[in-house]
Amino acid sequence: MQLTLKHGMYPYAESLKNHLEPETYEKLQNHAKAIGIPGVAINQMRPWMLAVAIAGTAYAKHGATPSTGFDKHFEARATKDGKETGGFETVEFQLGIFSKLSDEDQETMLSEMLDDLDAMDEFIKRVLKAWRAGEAEAIAKDLADEFKDYPEIHKALLLDRNTAWVKEIESMLKDGKPTLIVVGAGHLTGEGSVVELLKKAGYTVDQR
Repeated sequence: MQLTLKHGMYPYAESLKNHLEPETYEKLQNHAKAIGIPGVAINQMRPWMLAVAIAGTAYAKHGATPSTGFDKHFEARATKDGKETGGFETVEFQLGIFSKLSDEDQETMLSEMLDDLDAMDEFIKRVLKAWRAGEAEAIAKDLADEFKDYPEIHKALLLDRNTAWVKEIESMLKDGKPTLIVVGAGHLTGEGSVVELLKKAGYTVDQR
C-alpha cells in the first residue's frame, strides 16, 4: 500500500483538479457520484491510478482479479513444492511505469477509460473469450485497436518491457534449467510481443 500511495497520490498541497482539463474532471466526478464515491475521496489520486482502478473494477466483474491470476496459482504451487520462484519486475518498478507517464498521457488514459466504460465491458468479454480459446490473433487485434492512438503508452506498458524480458528469457534458455514463465496475454501477441521477439532471435515458439 505504501508503494501505491507513493506513486499514485499527489503531495498534500496538490489536487487532481489542477492536473485535468475541466471536461475530464467533470466526467470523473460524475462517474464517482454514479458509483457512490465522494468526489473529495479521489482528489489526491493521480490520473493513472484512477484509470487503473476503474479498469480493475471492470475486469473484476468478469472474475479477472490479481488474486486469481495464473501467476499466483503457479507461484503458490512452486512454493508448496519447494521450487525457486522470481519475477522480471518489482511492484515498485511496475507502478513507476505509470507514474513516469506524462500528465497528458495520464489524462488520456483516464479520459478514454471514462468515455469507453460501456464498450470496455464488451472488450473484456472478447479478450477473455479469445484467451480461453487460445485465439492469439484475436487478442492481438483487440490490443492493437486499443493502443493505435496512444503509441507512447503502448511503448511504456508493453513494448519496452517485452524487450527487457526477452533478454532475461534468453539467459534462462542458455542456463538450460526447466523453467515456467507466466506473463499476461498482452505480452504474447502482436508486433513487438515476447513471442515475436523470440522468433526474430532465432527461437522456435509453439502454441499448445
